[in-house]
Amino acid sequence: MFYSEGGNNPPQAVASANPLGGPIPLAVTFSAAGSSDPDAGDTLTYFWNFGDGTPEVATTSLTTPHTYTTAGVFTASLRARDNHFAFSTPDTVQIQAGNSPPLPIITVPATSDTFRVGQVVNLTGSATDPEDGVLPSSRLSWTVILHHNAHTHPFLGPVTGSPVALTCPAPEDLAATDTSYLEVRLTATDLDNLSATLVRNFQPLKVAITMQTVPTGLVIPVNGFNQTGPSTFNSWANYVLNVDAPNQGLSGTNYTWTSWSDGGARAHAITTPDTPATYTATFQALPQLVLRYFPLTPCRLVDTRGPAAPRGGPALSAGGIRHFDLDSVCGIPASARALAVNVTVTQPSAAGHLRLWEQGSLMPATSVINFKAGQARANNALVTLSSTGSVSVFCGIGGTGSSHMILDVLGYWE
Repeated sequence: MFYSEGGNNPPQAVASANPLGGPIPLAVTFSAAGSSDPDAGDTLTYFWNFGDGTPEVATTSLTTPHTYTTAGVFTASLRARDNHFAFSTPDTVQIQAGNSPPLPIITVPATSDTFRVGQVVNLTGSATDPEDGVLPSSRLSWTVILHHNAHTHPFLGPVTGSPVALTCPAPEDLAATDTSYLEVRLTATDLDNLSATLVRNFQPLKVAITMQTVPTGLVIPVNGFNQTGPSTFNSWANYVLNVDAPNQGLSGTNYTWTSWSDGGARAHAITTPDTPATYTATFQALPQLVLRYFPLTPCRLVDTRGPAAPRGGPALSAGGIRHFDLDSVCGIPASARALAVNVTVTQPSAAGHLRLWEQGSLMPATSVINFKAGQARANNALVTLSSTGSVSVFCGIGGTGSSHMILDVLGYWE
């Protein structure tokens, strides 16, 4: 008689087998992989009952072979026992000796097929069974999984029948275009409920897209990813690319956009074609301005601790961008091109930084102030204004945190 020591938890058994069916004699490899014990350091012994009248087998190996010599449906069971003699509840797996699994066939998509974003593909397949012959479509089931790097997302199914409509997805983002694809799985189940699954990888139609700038070296944001012209990346056919050509500086010269090679607006959408393509943004240099500085009596422009208003709350959120219209506030004239400000961060929930820049221009790669969680900090900065007197603020803070910002003006340039 086995017993369990006080305070000891029983293990958990997980049984699997391969194959689950086939002609006799049928050699099956049973596996206890996935079995576990909640008590650290305990070791397990596995007890297999193969369901065909043969003696129970005890082993410490995760895998155990067994051969069925007579036809029939057998329920094999596994119990796991720890070194304190506590047994798990049984886990079972059904073996159909003498019944071979069906053979599924995927017709669409073919191994060489590729898909376009938004394309509707009719998944088509069939299956034959050694005992039952051609299986009806009601015995077919489709599952589609979206792969990205080392993780996956369920995308479709299981859906019964053939054909089954599949609307092909866009990538998660531009960085995912090289490492994403669809895994199409067709499972056929015979009249005795023995199943077999065929897997086919379904790749997107990848298209090389080149972004160029005149002059070279300027930056084009594409779906949130900056591309320095010229640069080439892979997109997917029919994937929408949102491009922009913001004002920016290079080697001490400021540039403004004048045209796109495809005739689009400064910020516009490009639908990826089926063949490689190049898009060129042309900029012109802005004249160097001689600006004069005018001091102001220190005046509060922004305080996000206040009520929700154009220059009030709420707090700046992690990864968010806020825009503030500062024209004609605190004596700032419409002709002002830049401001001397004092930036104060207060009540930050986590470490981070703020970036301030002219609205409509390229977000800078550097911050004007860095801070720690719970730390109030201030710093002076020079911030250029858009033609409408607006400033953008990016809050780079960890997780889902937030921070308040106070902005005081000290003077302006015009």
